[in-house]
Amino acid sequence: MTKDSLSSHSGHSDQSPKNNAATPATTTEPINAQTNNSSKVANSSSLSVAPNARNQNPSHTTLRDDPSPTPAPASALPKPKPFADQFYEAVNEVLGGTNDQQFLMLTLPGQSLDPYTYAWDYKQGVKPTRVLMQEFLLSEKLFDPCTMSGGDNGFTLAHQYRSALDNLTPKLDARLAEDKNELRLFLLTKYPDRFDAQGKQLNVAQVYTSLMDAYVAEQHKFAIELDNVKKNLHSTYTNDQDYENAYLDWYFTNADSYLNVINEKFSELLQVFTPNDMAILEGILDSGTGAELEQARRVLNNFGKTSPNGSTIYPVEFVPDNWFELLTEDQKIEDALESVEALTTRLSLLETRRNSLNAQLLTLSDYIPDKAEVQSAITNAEQAQSALDSARNDLIAGYGSGAGRVLDAVAALAQSPLFGPTSPQLDEEISRQCQYNNIDPNSKGNQKESSFIEAIKGLLSGDGSILQKQTAMVNSASELSKALANAAAKQNISSLSTAVHSLQGQVDALDAEIQSLREKIDQAVLARSQNIASEDKDALVSTDKLPDGFTQIVIESAASAMTTQSDMVSSANAHSYGSYFFFCGVTHSSSQAESSFQSFSASAESKVQIALNVAKVSFTREWFNPGVFALTKDMYRFSKNRISPNKITTHDAAGFKEMQDCILPCYPVAMIIARDITIRVLNSASISSDFAHSCEQHSATGGGFLFFGGSSSSSHSSSKSNSKASSSSKSVTIHFNAPQIIGYYLEQVRPDLSTPITGAADPESTNIKDFVKAYKDMLAAINNQQQIQQQVQALQQKQSLQMP
Repeated sequence: MTKDSLSSHSGHSDQSPKNNAATPATTTEPINAQTNNSSKVANSSSLSVAPNARNQNPSHTTLRDDPSPTPAPASALPKPKPFADQFYEAVNEVLGGTNDQQFLMLTLPGQSLDPYTYAWDYKQGVKPTRVLMQEFLLSEKLFDPCTMSGGDNGFTLAHQYRSALDNLTPKLDARLAEDKNELRLFLLTKYPDRFDAQGKQLNVAQVYTSLMDAYVAEQHKFAIELDNVKKNLHSTYTNDQDYENAYLDWYFTNADSYLNVINEKFSELLQVFTPNDMAILEGILDSGTGAELEQARRVLNNFGKTSPNGSTIYPVEFVPDNWFELLTEDQKIEDALESVEALTTRLSLLETRRNSLNAQLLTLSDYIPDKAEVQSAITNAEQAQSALDSARNDLIAGYGSGAGRVLDAVAALAQSPLFGPTSPQLDEEISRQCQYNNIDPNSKGNQKESSFIEAIKGLLSGDGSILQKQTAMVNSASELSKALANAAAKQNISSLSTAVHSLQGQVDALDAEIQSLREKIDQAVLARSQNIASEDKDALVSTDKLPDGFTQIVIESAASAMTTQSDMVSSANAHSYGSYFFFCGVTHSSSQAESSFQSFSASAESKVQIALNVAKVSFTREWFNPGVFALTKDMYRFSKNRISPNKITTHDAAGFKEMQDCILPCYPVAMIIARDITIRVLNSASISSDFAHSCEQHSATGGGFLFFGGSSSSSHSSSKSNSKASSSSKSVTIHFNAPQIIGYYLEQVRPDLSTPITGAADPESTNIKDFVKAYKDMLAAINNQQQIQQQVQALQQKQSLQMP
């Protein structure tokens, strides 16, 4: 094992992809991503799958994409992780957030986007109605709950939201209703010795209101007097100091008389009721759930506008507001897989995989009964690995996880015979990678004396560099491989010998591929430097940099992963594996495409590579208030169907099934845009002409591949096809011209805890009929009391007139 590489097999800076409910226990393919953080679009950190560390249980030793090198009898090759799962995890890892109520749903095929349809002068702040309508249509579709959908379900968010609101009515708390009636009865109680101008006795509320009016009137009177005095003094005195002296003289002389009257009015108010006490009573009378439903309906009605076709349009704000600029191509992009960024990412993945294979050697040493002959090699390998891990982890501890990604990306140039650790191209690449990973090159990090750029250069050059440590680790692994092979032969452990030779063969193949990639990187960097110097931007054949706001994803996998069935929950018309999946759900009239794909994917020499840039655009809707549904425990519902499940469900088959029959189980909060998409399928021996022809013909007729649609939706496009396929003797490369939506983030609506209105009565609640009856009874009692008082007063008045 002779080629040196940089990525450590343990202590890697990046994190493994998040598990989702659709991930089976299969071997993992390498994935990597880069992020450009210089845009308004919020991007997550980069992603790569960390290689396997040494397994403590030798009976369960596994490789990434190869059979387990255990001395046990040979068994069938493990199926690779389904390609659909790999892609899902890669996108979700770089764009997913921390909200457990949200989940990613991929759409097949992707929907092509035309930037001209959504462009507007956002700096002026007035969005044209045409754009408002188009954005609303993009964000309005609803989907059956799943992780992979073949299309929307025909429902729209605004309609289902209205249906959900109309399906609910508030419960009336019986105890609160009684308390409110008691308060109203108290406020309507006659206050002794308080009468209006006509001699009618006032109640508590009327007395309080009249006294508060008098108090406020005196305050207003004093404020008007102060304003008049200030105006008069300003007209008399032009000097500020003279004005200030005159104002203070007037205030000290006259203000007390006004303030005494105000205080007197407030004292009269306190004798009846304090403003704070009245505010408490008002708060109780104004409390209670249910009004939110009507408020939500009013807001929905106020925002809706009728379009010429009779539908109702609601405004939706896209974040960032200039999101349509993400759709434009500001540089010539012919092959995203051949960009410097994608090549260095793929190189890091291959080196990680090779280091993972090397790490298996330490595990295989556990099968040697007599370790005397191999102990020295084992010790050297462990020490070399420890030194490499220590250097790498120290860098990450000082400058963050992004430091590891920068190191991976620039290591190829430092090792290159064309450039080396002191070349200006290396400085340019370090600066570029610092920008992508949001690292200040001049930062001193955590308790570090040197800046990041000094630290990274120190690791890449001189004695004791991390490159030398990596070389020592690879060389020690090579020595261990030879020692294990010799020991296995002497101790007659044929299965161990077979496993060691299998590992060595895989590493040799990776060495050749790594060397080829390094040569490509050298040429790509050299071409980029020359083009930048000559300002010949059109000469670039790949992305010179990541577009602002995008994250780069690179996936390389065994082709057989495309035929491995995924456990992801798909809609009925979405295919997640097989030829239908590769050809984006299209069935062909002949069996040529089917058979040629099966032949290609069955070969162990076949691979599939994808490079693309992805961005997340969020939706903001002022007319949509899902918080209303958090109060459903205090509501009745008219329909048997719930708004959403009555509990928080998991995002798997069981959870999605519970959500299926609900009115509004989830809604889109963001869409995923992909651009600069390149797919390459290759075979180290050769690609069959039938398979290459099928791909080219499928592309020419507007067919899509995998998750990406092939038909163009742009009225400005001169071609009906959004993809272009070209082939060579060993590969087929497919490019997609237009950006497209490849998925949405959906958020689950809060659990619906409402009670059927036809169900059993709730002793703690009262219905509207009982509430109104109790209120009418209270008013009737008050009226009866008033009538009795009036009769008593009339009788007293009559008696007084009859007295001599």
